[in-house]
Amino acid sequence: MLDRIRRFLAPPIFEDEEKTRVARLLYVVLLTILVAAVVVVAVTLAFGGLSAVPKYAVTLLTGTVMVLISFVFLLIVRRGYLRPVSALLLFLMWALINVWVVGIAGISSDSSPLIYALIIVLAGLLLGGRGAVILTLASLLSVVAAYYAELSGWLVIREHGFSPADLVFTALPLLLTGLLLRYAVNSLVQAMQRARINEQAQREANRELEAIRATLEQRVAERTADLERRSMQLQAVVEVGRAATSTLDPESLVWQVVELIQERFGLYHVGLFQIDETGRWAGYRAGAGEAGRQLAREGFRLEVGGPSTVGWCTLNARSRVAQEVSREPMRLDHPLLPAVRSEAALPLIARGQVIGALSVQSDRPAAFDPGTVAALETTADQVAVALDNARLYRQSQEALEATRRAYGELSRQAWSERIRGRADWGYLYTGQQVSPTTGEWRPEMLHALQTGQVVSGDGAGEPTLAIPLRVRDQVIGALGFYRAPAAGSGGWTAEERELLETLVAQLGVALESAQLFEETQRRAAQDRLLGEVTSRMRETLDMDLVLQTAIREIGEALGLAEVEVRMAGGPATRPSDPAV
Repeated sequence: MLDRIRRFLAPPIFEDEEKTRVARLLYVVLLTILVAAVVVVAVTLAFGGLSAVPKYAVTLLTGTVMVLISFVFLLIVRRGYLRPVSALLLFLMWALINVWVVGIAGISSDSSPLIYALIIVLAGLLLGGRGAVILTLASLLSVVAAYYAELSGWLVIREHGFSPADLVFTALPLLLTGLLLRYAVNSLVQAMQRARINEQAQREANRELEAIRATLEQRVAERTADLERRSMQLQAVVEVGRAATSTLDPESLVWQVVELIQERFGLYHVGLFQIDETGRWAGYRAGAGEAGRQLAREGFRLEVGGPSTVGWCTLNARSRVAQEVSREPMRLDHPLLPAVRSEAALPLIARGQVIGALSVQSDRPAAFDPGTVAALETTADQVAVALDNARLYRQSQEALEATRRAYGELSRQAWSERIRGRADWGYLYTGQQVSPTTGEWRPEMLHALQTGQVVSGDGAGEPTLAIPLRVRDQVIGALGFYRAPAAGSGGWTAEERELLETLVAQLGVALESAQLFEETQRRAAQDRLLGEVTSRMRETLDMDLVLQTAIREIGEALGLAEVEVRMAGGPATRPSDPAV
């Protein structure tokens, strides 16, 4: 029971802080009125009992009504209807004091009008500034009306006897005023404390925001620098790829690549190793700077799988990074590179095979983050592909050159055999007639044949010009050009010589094409003949008929006078067995 009373007397708490404040204030006022009403009822019963005296009866009735109204208002407040209760309570208080001042006491007999000030203050606390203004205007009108009623004689103030309620109703406004002032002061102090707390919290929040802003600015700066570095690295990868695809000379390629990587990535040293034919050693092929040239001159090399980052990565076909070389067990110090702090070795892999490694060093610790390593790995892949392409190109060029030499040798042999078979092979054009040549070579033509040079002169009074005839850089003959002697005629002009040399060169091309066509026709005829003879021999399965058909077809196909075949049948013709 006591717990229920205690919970009932405790002001309700709402989620809205302002609503909780108004509820607490209403509870203070209503509980004060409730206690005052109970005291009035108790005092009235103590002095007059249930007497029929009007003043005691009215006082008892008023106190009872106040108790009931206060109790009902408390229940409504607990349900959250704060503004209706506040407005109704203020209206009842204002109406009650109006009845007393305007209808009974006036403004000259006592200090009852001061209660208007209490109602106005309470309205400001419960309903805000607008409620206080409304009640202030209404109270002024009531005071003016009471003054006018007294002044005009409508209100005659009569003396009345003392009642116990007078003490209570005199003390109640003072008590409410004290409680309201206490509540207002406490609210003001709490508001100031909350303001200080909020100010301190705001300062803390501002400091945190400032720290966050500084952190964000630092992060943005770091991210911007990182993006710029990544952009430069990507640009370096593109430039290395362009350089790798623009040259097919392996020697110039490796030196150009290492210098470009060192410059674009801002590294201390870059070296390129290539595995030799034994597969045991990775030789220093090229390096950036004077140290790189010195290492290349002295033939520096590292063992594949040896105690070095290059040896490890060439054996395992994976990159190896040492962010602090002083703590790296697999390292190899060199006096030409004393300032190395961090190092990365990247394998050069072409068509699934490790052909070397790219060694990069920095004079800063932890210089190779994952992004930089990824960019360097891409660069290493491009270099590996470029080196492999250069090697394949060199091999193809060597094979092509060998093929050309072989074909040229075959061509020379073919022309030599053809020329030896036709000692006087040539033709002479005179006027409108073409006839085979006879007799000895003219001196100028023989000289052009032997020297391979154009010979011009003025033999027997006629301008002459001898031009060697070439097929694939082989001199196979010569052409002589002669102009009929005429008065005032000069030698051959440069345009005429150039025209004739061009025509002779085209003649060489035509002869080569004719030779190739003739060789092709001959091989086709041989293949066709071989096919016909072979098909005739396979027409029967009788061995005697096969032998007879074979020698007959071969003789007829090749135009031979006689073809003989004999089989080793007797002991005299049987080959001896090999010695065991």
